[in-house]
Amino acid sequence: MIFLEFGLLILGLVILVKGADWLVDGASSIAKIFKVPSILIGLTIVSFGTSAPELLTSITAVIQGSSDIALGNIIGSNITNILLILGVAAIINPLNLKDNTVWKEIPLAVLAAVLLFLFSVRDYLIGSLAEIKDLFQSTNPETQVGLLDRADGITLLLFFAIFMYYAFSLAKKGTEGKVAEDDIASLPMWKAGFLVIAGAVGLGLGSNLLIDNAIKIAQFFEISESLIGLTIIAFGTSVPELAATIAAATKKEADLAVGNIIGSNIFNIFFVLGSTLLVGNIPVTFDSIGDMLVLLLVTLMLFVAAFIFSYKKISRTEGYAMLTGYMFYFLYLLL
Repeated sequence: MIFLEFGLLILGLVILVKGADWLVDGASSIAKIFKVPSILIGLTIVSFGTSAPELLTSITAVIQGSSDIALGNIIGSNITNILLILGVAAIINPLNLKDNTVWKEIPLAVLAAVLLFLFSVRDYLIGSLAEIKDLFQSTNPETQVGLLDRADGITLLLFFAIFMYYAFSLAKKGTEGKVAEDDIASLPMWKAGFLVIAGAVGLGLGSNLLIDNAIKIAQFFEISESLIGLTIIAFGTSVPELAATIAAATKKEADLAVGNIIGSNIFNIFFVLGSTLLVGNIPVTFDSIGDMLVLLLVTLMLFVAAFIFSYKKISRTEGYAMLTGYMFYFLYLLL
């Protein structure tokens, strides 16, 4: 039966990603019919669509009482985005970066990772030194060390609103956040509406298939649900970003490739996690703290790579280093 569950998990991923595509195509076409500016379509519908797999997966996991999967999915997706996807993109073509990316967007991604860590260890930061010592002396990876709650979710969504204001102001000045009119399908209203409905159904069905079978696989192999979230689900929900980034790198559109990844990481913490916490609290284990520190480290490394090693550029050598780092991290999770 385990092979059936693996098959259903993969089917759930496919339906989830395809559902997001249909939803974006249908909603973008409807927006075009009503003459909504391409800037707004890019910053709202398209941005939401690329984060929809993570969002629906995380919310479904929390509703079903598998919050470890929700948190692991978000952290794992962000690590995968930087080390694997940006690494592959830099190997295909070295990535030249704009000032806004180096000085504003990457620091925002660092801020998101810092806030996630601080919210998770908040109880220890306001506690005694003895409690902090106990935290780092813990030997049980499943020990709960913190709780992400609704107040944290609201705070993250407020930061997301600030990020959207920044992105919109940037888009009004140039082309960032825009979607070319030619890239938006001109569909009849009935077909666009059908795609929106089919996409929404696909997101719901795909996320449920994904979570249900991920839980069964974790139980069968007696592994933690967070490991499933950090690996299979994180990679699967990052497939849209992988495809878009490789395509952009192949066309030597470095700004699009990097912007897609950095924007996705900011979306995942500020919007996806923030929205998920409105649905339910997420306990944080000692194991998750380690993964958060890895995320913070690789995000800081991205800033260092862009600013120090090769100014405003991610070189092919750095791309190989990122890919190697991802392989070591993946092995660390499995061992």
